Formats: sequence, C-alpha cells, structure tokens
Amino acid sequence: MGFKMPLLRRIDTKDSKGIYAMVADGFEFIGTLKSYSLAISGDHFPVEIREARQADYDSVLDIALAEMRHSRIYADCKIPFE
Repeated sequence: MGFKMPLLRRIDTKDSKGIYAMVADGFEFIGTLKSYSLAISGDHFPVEIREARQADYDSVLDIALAEMRHSRIYADCKIPFE
C-alpha cells in the first residue's frame, strides 16, 4: 500500500452544520488556528528590500525552516511528515 495523503479542510468553528457534515463524512478535528501579528517600527533595524541573490540562499532557507517548525501542520501527529 502506498503513501496516503491526508485530505484537510478548514471550516469556521461557528458553522455547526458544516462541522456535523464533516464528522459524518469521516473527518477528524485537528485543532484551532490562531494568527498573531506584531507591529515593529523600521527604526529598530535597517530594512533593505531587493531581489534575492544566490548568496542569500542559506539565510532564506533558515528563515523558511524556522517558520515551518512553528507550523501547526508540522507539529500535528495526525499528518505524516512526508
């Protein structure tokens, strides 16, 4: 048997009919999604906006990996790592 890709669906927690329908279709609750923002003044650090260069690759990869490790999906034991 091959790898099975999970089917994910985002639904508003206030949509009770939709939630009951999803459970009836065999979906399982994974968790809630919360978003936070932080306003940071540009006075605190220099900001340069430019096209990425090959020399930026490692830094950009580090940022992407750090962000992924904080992802709910990355940490969810019901979603295969692959």
